[in-house]
Amino acid sequence: MQILFRHLKRVIENGGKNRMTYQRIVIVFGPTLLKPEKETGNIVVHTIYQNQIIELILLEKNSVFGY
Repeated sequence: MQILFRHLKRVIENGGKNRMTYQRIVIVFGPTLLKPEKETGNIVVHTIYQNQIIELILLEKNSVFGY
């Protein structure tokens, strides 16, 4: 996970060249990394929470992973 998030952070830092912003990264990786075991309830709400969690990890990766 550390390696993945370190890489994603570098991708975002080069957003001027590759057009990948925080928002675009979380849209792709939120549902991929945090897919619920069962699809119950409102999928839109799940997606919002997934995206917020991934964005928080990206923003606070040093605190989360301890470096």
